[in-house]
Amino acid sequence: MITKLTRTTAPTPQTSVPEAEAIKAKTEIANHTRATLIQVNTLDIRTSADYAMADTLLGKVNTAIKTVDAKFDPIINPIAKALSALRKLKSEVSKPLEQAKASLRYEMTSYERRRIEIEQEAQRVEADRLRAEAEAKEKASAKAKTEQMRTKLAEQREALQAQAVEVEQAPVIITPRMPSSNTVIVKSWRITNMAEFLQAVGAGDIPANVVSLNVAVLNAAARDGRMDSWPGIEAYDDVQIRSGR
Repeated sequence: MITKLTRTTAPTPQTSVPEAEAIKAKTEIANHTRATLIQVNTLDIRTSADYAMADTLLGKVNTAIKTVDAKFDPIINPIAKALSALRKLKSEVSKPLEQAKASLRYEMTSYERRRIEIEQEAQRVEADRLRAEAEAKEKASAKAKTEQMRTKLAEQREALQAQAVEVEQAPVIITPRMPSSNTVIVKSWRITNMAEFLQAVGAGDIPANVVSLNVAVLNAAARDGRMDSWPGIEAYDDVQIRSGR
């Protein structure tokens, strides 16, 4: 008996039901709001009539936004809820591991900083010892009885001074690369005097964009009147359009 083999094709990926519903909703809403969006994009408010038209369009846009929410939220919310549950499960496993990672890096960084500080202090002590020895050679040279001895002591003093500079400027040896980590020296910063720092920003010696303003705190201070006594900044009445009824 001969069995005829038939060619089978892999199933084509099908659009999921939520995605199909979302595509349908997008098409319907886009068709319904196209004219309104064209009007909004071409509107130039110059008269009270134009302003009234803008208000009418704003009402249409608000309604359209509510329609978007009404169409898409029932599709998105179940998926979002499922994703949230999955992310929570992942977090329950990954969070302790991330905390362990951060703890290990903190301890390793603290150890390396302490080790480098000890090494740098030892370098300073050795450099000071060499300079003190060089100073002693200079004093001995002043008391030397022969030119030959003075020359020898001067050479020794210069050599000691050079050694002191070399020791002081020697790079600190960091821990070599390990299987799971690598220690590197990077440039960092810290503010040593906040008043001087802010004064330099105000004078233009430091670019103003290095300072980030806390807008929420400034808004609150403007509303409750605290800003009224602050120098260099003022609270004022501004216009804000709120939409929605």
